[in-house]
Amino acid sequence: MAKTNVNLPALDDNLFLPVPVEMLAELASETAELGLAYPEILRSIEEDQDRLGLAKKQLRAECSEHAKRLNCPTAQPCRTRPRQGA
Repeated sequence: MAKTNVNLPALDDNLFLPVPVEMLAELASETAELGLAYPEILRSIEEDQDRLGLAKKQLRAECSEHAKRLNCPTAQPCRTRPRQGA
């Protein structure tokens, strides 16, 4: 198998090494086959993404409410959960 690297000028100063095209194609093919053979894996991934997305949305709403109670500008997103009783 000849290793051919992706030749994109945008990647010249990339922190990471370029991935050989054949290796990337093989990974994508194996991933697609795995998804077809075991569709429950894809469903589980989608459910995890939905769950995590909703949790982040809830956290943003909590942070916004907390900022309103403190009369703080909400330009900067809250990175932690507001303390209980605050």
